Amino acid sequence: MWPLVFPSGIGVGQVCYGAVKAKKEPIERGKALIKMGFGLFILILVIFKLFFSKILF
Repeated sequence: MWPLVFPSGIGVGQVCYGAVKAKKEPIERGKALIKMGFGLFILILVIFKLFFSKILF
């Protein structure tokens, strides 16, 4: 869950800041951080599912 909290949380903050201040740069950086967070989450989920599902069963 940490990849969702750390990069994605900061990304949401950047998007909100960019929306309030009407600036495009923070919004673009925020979108990139959100995508990175979700990508890391999916990658770690797949890795744990592959390795730990075989150990437990």
